[in-house]
Amino acid sequence: MPHHHAHGTADPSLAAMLDLDARILHAHQLELTTWIRRLSRDAAGRVVVDLGAGTGTGTVALARRFGRAEVHAVDASEAMLARVAERAVVDGLADRIRTVHADLDAGWPALPPADLIWASLVLHEVADPARLLRRAHDGLVPGGILAVVEMAGPPRFLPDDLAPGLGRPGLADRLDDAVTHGGTGGPSHPDWAPWLRDAGLVDVVTRTFPIEPDPADPVAAAATLPYARAWLTRVRDRSADRLDADDRAVLDALLDDDGPHALARIPGLGLRGTRTAYVGRRQR
Repeated sequence: MPHHHAHGTADPSLAAMLDLDARILHAHQLELTTWIRRLSRDAAGRVVVDLGAGTGTGTVALARRFGRAEVHAVDASEAMLARVAERAVVDGLADRIRTVHADLDAGWPALPPADLIWASLVLHEVADPARLLRRAHDGLVPGGILAVVEMAGPPRFLPDDLAPGLGRPGLADRLDDAVTHGGTGGPSHPDWAPWLRDAGLVDVVTRTFPIEPDPADPVAAAATLPYARAWLTRVRDRSADRLDADDRAVLDALLDDDGPHALARIPGLGLRGTRTAYVGRRQR
């Protein structure tokens, strides 16, 4: 559940994680966009904007849920947008998906007034979230809605306790702390609901979605191991200074595909997490 791009250049490892994110969370995306569609039932649904689109997981989900909408995918990375365009072609949505290269810290991009603006895992990245929220409010048609989605906690893949002799109990909790404070792409954001109200949005609602993919889902199951490996590699590489030597050694053992404690050998490996959606409407 990594970040999307508000500004800067693309990180190839991030792009790979976003693609895994799409595979393992496709059922969650369906649930989330279905809820957003119900909330926006009074809007025409002709123009949808995806801020910080990344590789296009949200863009494609929105295009499918809003079947007549023109969806504008906004990202600061041209490499990410190229992947969005490729994905749109593969999924037969190229006629309705537009890519927009823009740095959200530099100003509001040239976009038509939107019935829905979607900002998933991006608002906490921008330099001035309040300014972006005001601009998003102004970018909506009267009655249009803004949906902000954030991780409510870091993703977990490991069971609470590993095999006896493999490190100290509580590794998952310590990894959560390292991610939250270590700049790995973990959650670090306020409750956005009052921010939406301060930006002029009304009828603000909040909903938290638990994430625990169905183990019988073959698409999600196939993505679980590579996603866990990619995420834990990112944690090890970016938060090593927040982990003690024993925990770093355990991560090394888990990420050694040929070792006796490789992730593929860990019983109970699976994704668990939450995402919170904050939704507000522009006054009619």
